[in-house]
Amino acid sequence: MRKIQQLLFIALAVFTFSSCEILRDVAQDQVDKHATCIPAAGATYTSSYKIIAGKTFERDRLNSANRETKRLRCMTSTQIKGFVDLLTFENKKLEYVKYAYGFCSDPDNFYPQMESSFTFRRSKEELEMLTR
Repeated sequence: MRKIQQLLFIALAVFTFSSCEILRDVAQDQVDKHATCIPAAGATYTSSYKIIAGKTFERDRLNSANRETKRLRCMTSTQIKGFVDLLTFENKKLEYVKYAYGFCSDPDNFYPQMESSFTFRRSKEELEMLTR
């Protein structure tokens, strides 16, 4: 009798666990469809900003901006613009903007925020194509 109870308990646990896994996967899919990211908090963003600003060379600033953006996972267009303005060369700014767009919490504001960071018409056109 004790063996039967143990087997029933194990069967029930396996069934329940499997059901929970399936329900959790379905629920997570629904959350992913409707979730918006939560932008980095002020102190966290400021820390990342200082790391990038502390770099001497443009390539190092770009690499740090990419790394910090990935680490923060979600940023406002204003925060992204802050990182863009740490870069000097237009081609590096454009390279970063293309990377950072996927991490933007407010993509509708992206183009208006970034446009003033660019001088050349071609860069502005690429920015506009990115945000359409």
